[in-house]
Amino acid sequence: MTLTNDTHKQNQKQYSKNAAGYVTSKVHATGGSLDRLVALTEPQPDWRVLDIATGGGHTARHFAAFVAGVIATDLTMPMLLSAREATTDGGLIFAEAAAEALPFLSESFDLVTCRIAPHHFADMQAFMTESVRVLKSGGLLAIADNIVSGIRDEGAYINTLEKLRDPSHQQAYSQDDWSTFYFQAGLTMEKMETLEKRIDLAPWLDRAGISDPDERARLTSMIVQAPDAMLAWLKPEGTGESISFALTEGVFIGRKP
Repeated sequence: MTLTNDTHKQNQKQYSKNAAGYVTSKVHATGGSLDRLVALTEPQPDWRVLDIATGGGHTARHFAAFVAGVIATDLTMPMLLSAREATTDGGLIFAEAAAEALPFLSESFDLVTCRIAPHHFADMQAFMTESVRVLKSGGLLAIADNIVSGIRDEGAYINTLEKLRDPSHQQAYSQDDWSTFYFQAGLTMEKMETLEKRIDLAPWLDRAGISDPDERARLTSMIVQAPDAMLAWLKPEGTGESISFALTEGVFIGRKP
């Protein structure tokens, strides 16, 4: 598990730098996938929910209004502390934990959620296995994450862009990849959607701590001067650092037998 441990340290280093920025990030605090996760899972008042890699705590807080209780976990303590400071709901509990090694009993939760985080995980199989383990029979695993084209070169371009911006990025997967992950984990995929979201370039660079002008210019050029196939995927608009561009999220809902 050396690779995973090294990745954990990299994630902790990256997200300790600007934990508060993720609490206030418009991309994370709002966005269509928050409402779609609730609509597609139909949370019930007696449910216990686990939110993995909670970041700023947005998904956990969103579900807390509908269920009996939510436990929000994250690998990075400064992120947990920032999320806790922004939370007034007493039924929401924060706990430090890695996505690949959850400190909870098997079959403890009715719903497990994870939003805009799996592309940072080095061991997807361990994450999926642990998520399914802590789910009750009949429980749901609900994931929303950035996805890439199923065409190899196009997917590699997006992942290279993301990795250059944020070294803790591991890999964003295609819709077909996610279908395979759910199948291999023994889950029945019940619902699957894609959503496009607009990203403002300057805050996107700021959140990752990119301050060097040359690095900012390099990443900007990869977006606005991308190959034609990638321009059709990224859809850049604007000029300079007033540019916005598109990323695509997949929303996946699977049920444990």
